[in-house]
Amino acid sequence: MTIPSSQPPNLEQEARSKSTPRDRLIQLARQSTQLARQVAQNPHAPTQLLEELSRSRDRVTRQQVTANPNTPAEILLALGEEFPAELLENPVFSLLLLEHPDLIQQLPERTAFSILDCPKVTFSLVEQIANRPSQWIRSAIADCDLPIEWLDKLAQSKHSRVRYGVAQNPNTPVTALEKLVVDRDEDVRVTVALHPYLPYPLLEQLARDKSANVRFRTAEHPKLKLSPVPQWAIKLLVELAQSDRLVVRHSIARNPNTPVATLEQLAVDSDKDVRVAVAERPNLPHHLLEQLATDRSEEVRLRIAKHPKLKLSPLEPRTVQLLVELAQSESSDVREVVAQNPNTPAYLLQQLVRDSKMRVRAIAARNPNTAPANLEELASDRHKSVREQVARNPNTSPSILELLSQDSHLEVLRGVAANSKTPPSHLQD
Repeated sequence: MTIPSSQPPNLEQEARSKSTPRDRLIQLARQSTQLARQVAQNPHAPTQLLEELSRSRDRVTRQQVTANPNTPAEILLALGEEFPAELLENPVFSLLLLEHPDLIQQLPERTAFSILDCPKVTFSLVEQIANRPSQWIRSAIADCDLPIEWLDKLAQSKHSRVRYGVAQNPNTPVTALEKLVVDRDEDVRVTVALHPYLPYPLLEQLARDKSANVRFRTAEHPKLKLSPVPQWAIKLLVELAQSDRLVVRHSIARNPNTPVATLEQLAVDSDKDVRVAVAERPNLPHHLLEQLATDRSEEVRLRIAKHPKLKLSPLEPRTVQLLVELAQSESSDVREVVAQNPNTPAYLLQQLVRDSKMRVRAIAARNPNTAPANLEELASDRHKSVREQVARNPNTSPSILELLSQDSHLEVLRGVAANSKTPPSHLQD
């Protein structure tokens, strides 16, 4: 893009001219940003001046310095982080590679990363950068937009860190993935098992891997959570459910394709977290809902109390019976959830409004299914939080609202004021 100039043409020509004395170039570069840009392109600009211009606040000036063949090597390589294309096209860079065969190994990591992600990079340079000992090359190769034919070649690298990066790259072709699923390094195979575009045949191959970790990661693959999945995938889920590793059984308990027979096994797992994972499944069969509702773990019972099937309307009689059983729970947290459920029938709320725990009573007082007679009973509760919820309940009668309008606590009075059934005459100023 041509930048409009505010300088007389002769000054710009002088700044670009190879015959302009060095002292004059220094003077021109310090005169204005526009002239500094012209001087930064001049191959006869003194190295000390180019070093000074490399620190300019003006991006175009720094870019021109990077393209200048007279820029000192150290400065050139540092600027390559910001301007990799200019660095690669600078003829001096090619000479530096010939003079210093280990130059790529000595590049600043940020510059090496920028070169790797530059459209002008050659495969030869990519290979050299990939051979650097730094572990960051994993993420660099994983994140860079490299041509698929290069990724295919890098999949055969002798360095596992390079193959690991290829396994992470979303653009890695199937031909490379085929090599990586049989990689000698377990971490590489684990990473391949997580590749989002891994085809089913390769997933099946990894499902038979000798490493339990690889098989687990395969079972976690998003494709095995879609429906329908191949029969071999179902068999894999059934097999993994027998694992002695908690994290594996937990994963299978959450997989939407796990068959019911396997869920029945996991519903009696020795580990609470596995049973919790089963209880959280949205399409859990009713017989498992019933079973887990009486689980020895409060956390499992709490998940059943919060289960979406208990919030559907209208509820089946057998589901209502689950609420009845949960209302008897020793855990007040479970009883609170039942008291909050919009499907909890009035006869069950009648029991909860007399609960020994204040929070249970307060939540029951808020439930729209709570009968007016029970709300009247709660209106004289010793805790203001309970009385406030009675005041806010749309089923509370005007007579009870009149009683609560005389309450000494502001929270209760605010509840009365918020209730649409409160007559204006009962509102205090």
